[in-house]
Amino acid sequence: RGYAIMAGETSLATTFQYIDRWSDVYSWLDSEPPTDGDSVIVPEGQSILLDKSSPRLFFVLVSGLLQFDNRDLEFQATYIWIAGGHFSIGSEEVPFLHRATITLYGDRWWTIELPFIG
Repeated sequence: RGYAIMAGETSLATTFQYIDRWSDVYSWLDSEPPTDGDSVIVPEGQSILLDKSSPRLFFVLVSGLLQFDNRDLEFQATYIWIAGGHFSIGSEEVPFLHRATITLYGDRWWTIELPFIG
């Protein structure tokens, strides 16, 4: 996050945030966006804007910010783990007025279990 002073305004500050787009290859290590079966980590200090539907991911760990863009989107994963981060789909101030579909895959008997944390 950062702060900016608008031209001509001396008492008002505007909050802004640097955010990487999911669709931008430069948001990803070695410029390789995730594909089906991959795991994704959004580390603390990084913000990702989901501006296109995700592939079918295996594991998603969010310690930074994963935010849905204002459009119809699908997010698919076997596991989504929010570890001190934020998974954001709109807010009270800016409601999400589109369709967000989150599909979790897995089978009670065959999917690998994660250790219990907490």
